[in-house]
Amino acid sequence: MTANNLVSALAAFVPSLCAWRSFKCVIVWTDCNFRRV
Repeated sequence: MTANNLVSALAAFVPSLCAWRSFKCVIVWTDCNFRRV
């Protein structure tokens, strides 16, 4: 695996990881709000 392949793989992986984490945060935050109500 060349460095260029690694960079492009990372460039594809990082945004999806960030999107998943923010999605999980929204789910948890919504869940907490519903329990509080």
